[in-house]
Amino acid sequence: MKWGKVLFLFLISGFIILGCGKKKHPISPSPSPSEGWTAQHSGVSQDLFAVSFIDPDNGWAVGDYGTIIHTIDGGKRWSAQTSGIEHQLCDVKFLNLFHGWAVGAGGKILRTTDGGATWIDESAPQVTTRRLWRICFVDTLNGRAGGESGTIIRTADGGKTWLKQTLPEGSEDWWLKAIFFADPTEGWACGKEGIILHTTNGGRSWVREWEGGTSMNMNGIIFPESKLEGWAGGKWGEILHTTNGGKNWEKQIIGAVAECLMGGVFFADNQYGWGVGKFGRIVSTRDGGEGTADGRYGKYPGPGWVIEVDHGKPASNLLGLDAVKSSNRIYVWAVGQLGTILFSELIFQTSPQIASSKEKEVRRTVE
Repeated sequence: MKWGKVLFLFLISGFIILGCGKKKHPISPSPSPSEGWTAQHSGVSQDLFAVSFIDPDNGWAVGDYGTIIHTIDGGKRWSAQTSGIEHQLCDVKFLNLFHGWAVGAGGKILRTTDGGATWIDESAPQVTTRRLWRICFVDTLNGRAGGESGTIIRTADGGKTWLKQTLPEGSEDWWLKAIFFADPTEGWACGKEGIILHTTNGGRSWVREWEGGTSMNMNGIIFPESKLEGWAGGKWGEILHTTNGGKNWEKQIIGAVAECLMGGVFFADNQYGWGVGKFGRIVSTRDGGEGTADGRYGKYPGPGWVIEVDHGKPASNLLGLDAVKSSNRIYVWAVGQLGTILFSELIFQTSPQIASSKEKEVRRTVE
């Protein structure tokens, strides 16, 4: 993999995050030159929108027409599971080998307690029939899902029953493309035209944060190690960064660096992150987006995001991603149109810093 050239349309400078100094991250040991992206054979031709791995071996991906596929060897072989529906599935989340959930069009909600051998339809049409873009569980009982028309629903019994949560006035115009909870009480959601919401009481009330900071659709949000530092990403390659829990956000990338981060952004920790999007482009950072990178049209000191994969011509859009950390490696998967699955393995001379709270939480989303 070559960490080199990256396009920045302009530099955002002098931005001060109110009430919180800018946090610097030590640079982790450089991965070996053998790292790169390889294609995996999914065995399906349907578009895949999301992927969830619980360790380097066991993962699931979902997509069009109720497609669910599963691997037990890191993606060397994928096999189909029976969802029992024909609806588009937009997201999937597994917490362990047994407990998983998937959501999608028409408010569809699927649940499994046996690793996907059987999927139960737990849809709640009396609560919502809107498309659900994202699902997030912090344990096997407490989960949230977000979607069209400002929809956020919650469960406290593992997905057997769901209740709709109340959002601020005007929320019917907000398409919520991503939702992330750090624990059962504190979470964030983002979506259409730069909307970012925050709750500290489990979603009983939501507050809109950082109004007017961006007009770009935000497709992913994640706080990988703490409730203070997080990232959001979306349309036209815009990536936002906060160090004060979302009260203020700094723009790390503005412009068509990745055309559109259709899969939002994902961070394995506060240093290593990726974004995937239009035409199969992949951008990445190894310093939380704070370093200096070479631009295609000269050197621009600025956020350390680089184009990792650029086919130079239209290719299948990438729509979702996930990664796990294990020992001295980080394993990353990206999924997209026509059953596309790409895989990358980062190998370190010494073990990378392991996240203090949880090793992974997917923030991918669909444009």
